[in-house]
Amino acid sequence: MTASDSRNTSGTSGFKAPREIILAFNGLRLPMPHDWDIVSMGKRYLCLGPDMHPALELKWEPISGSFSMKKHMKRVMRTYGRGSKVTFHGPPRNGDGTDAGIVFFDWSVGEAHGEGGILFDTDSSAALVFQCNAPFSLDSPEAKAIFDGLHLQHNPIRQWRIYDIQADLPDWLSLDTFSFAPGLFRLDFTGPQNLKFHLLRLGPASMILEHTDLSDWAGNFFATLHPQHGIQLTSPRFGDENGVISLDLSGKTPLAERIVPWRRTHGIFLARHEDETNRILALAASARRPLDMQPLKDIFARYVAIPQNKDTSGH
Repeated sequence: MTASDSRNTSGTSGFKAPREIILAFNGLRLPMPHDWDIVSMGKRYLCLGPDMHPALELKWEPISGSFSMKKHMKRVMRTYGRGSKVTFHGPPRNGDGTDAGIVFFDWSVGEAHGEGGILFDTDSSAALVFQCNAPFSLDSPEAKAIFDGLHLQHNPIRQWRIYDIQADLPDWLSLDTFSFAPGLFRLDFTGPQNLKFHLLRLGPASMILEHTDLSDWAGNFFATLHPQHGIQLTSPRFGDENGVISLDLSGKTPLAERIVPWRRTHGIFLARHEDETNRILALAASARRPLDMQPLKDIFARYVAIPQNKDTSGH
């Protein structure tokens, strides 16, 4: 179910949908108007709008066990706090007594006001709360296009598409932290059995590789990912296959050397230079056990940089 399934959008019939950028982040996928920006973001939060104006905010979370729309409605009201006004529209339950999949509301805090809604998706077992900040409205063509294409992902392989990078990642990777700083994008994940997994995008590649090559850069950069562990590489092995530099290593920390000499860190670092976008894409993974390399290499093969028509020079 999407917001536009239940919302009366008769005033938008015959509209021409704006050109879109597909945005996919941590389980949420939606089309964003090409002239909109990501204003701010969290692990399960996006704030979007034109010219860095916060027009639409989305917050989602997985639901364990049964979902209660009434509990979510109360939580939304607490979020706005004292002095606010939140008015829900329509019954929160279906005719058969089950929770409805979506409820809309109007909100106001001082002079600020707008619309919003709570959506529960049964396929992904996730709830989404969205807020429109006036003058942006759910009846606008932009909102119609966004909510028609909005999707809470539930497949074992989930798409990530943010700024100019795209990857297909398994659902057993859980996002820990992220950073989109100029010159360096970084997404840090954890996986089963204490797996540490990183996706990186660096650029401009021409500047990074001006006085070195990709092999030397890869060897130096891997050690910076875990400086707190002080990993000492004991058996690095480099490979260059189809333009991909790989570093397969086994190492151990100085502390582990003294306390548990046999406890080792196993890791892999993959990197390639994307000529068209002038970027370096890299994948790093480490664990206390030998890694199954092929799934990681398959992920890296589908990790790409997307040429952007919109000016993204700031990133």
